Amino acid sequence: AQAIVHEPGYRDVAKYYVSWLYELGENRLPEAERILREAFGKVEPTKRHFIRYALAFDIYRDRMKDVNRARNEVRQMLREEPPNDSKVSSAMNWYLSSAPDEGSFRRAAEELIKYSEANGHLSHYRSWMQSWAKGTGSSDVEKGNRKWFRQRVKNLGSNRDVAEWIAFEKAVSANKPSAFLSLSKKLNTEQKFVRFHSELGFDYRHYGGNKDRALGIPHFKVLAKRFPKDASRASFWLDASRYGNEGDRLEAVRHLLQAEPVNDYNRWHEAYRTAHEAKDDGLLRQVHQYV
Repeated sequence: AQAIVHEPGYRDVAKYYVSWLYELGENRLPEAERILREAFGKVEPTKRHFIRYALAFDIYRDRMKDVNRARNEVRQMLREEPPNDSKVSSAMNWYLSSAPDEGSFRRAAEELIKYSEANGHLSHYRSWMQSWAKGTGSSDVEKGNRKWFRQRVKNLGSNRDVAEWIAFEKAVSANKPSAFLSLSKKLNTEQKFVRFHSELGFDYRHYGGNKDRALGIPHFKVLAKRFPKDASRASFWLDASRYGNEGDRLEAVRHLLQAEPVNDYNRWHEAYRTAHEAKDDGLLRQVHQYV
């Protein structure tokens, strides 16, 4: 059970845990469900979909034969900023295909559309819906559902927020960073915040040219401030600050010194150099103590 909490996606451990308990006795299925539920509350949010998948398919659908509970579990999975993972994609496909009637399908599909509109940064989410809509379907009802859904998905691009994220994706894919001021004010989830600033910071630093490289500093700075003890983000801010002024460099060094220790000679040297160039003896002593 500890392995599920630590790494639920490793070799389908959640799935095989359910299988193992079920083989010991069918009456142990509620125990498997309870253990997965307990693990769900402890696992990292980005890995919870592995547990929801095991609950939905390995317990509810395949063993309890309870399609409604399975569909509800998948529905929850698809509302939790799911990562670009094949398990989530296959779960969405099943969820859309298993709708019992046209009314149920349209309600479920509209919910997915609205979620996608509110989370334009999830390009893979849109791609999954587009792929399902292009399919043929195995029954007249499903064929009709796919045809109806095809137009709804096509209209996603006209949503303002989605359109802004599509423009953002094109810019970073072409390594042509831009400010995206409107989008920068709509980063209302951590995943949006991290993706926006990480990708723009990287592009400005590596592809912005000599004049624009300093524009990456604010992006690395806000990420480091958002995760103040994260040594990697503190280090990225320090690296980017070399393209700024002395004030930028000093601020980045001071932040590095309060983060988790970094075992990296290059970052130590950068911190020493910044303090030395600023003739800040107090900061030099702090860097020496840190190292």
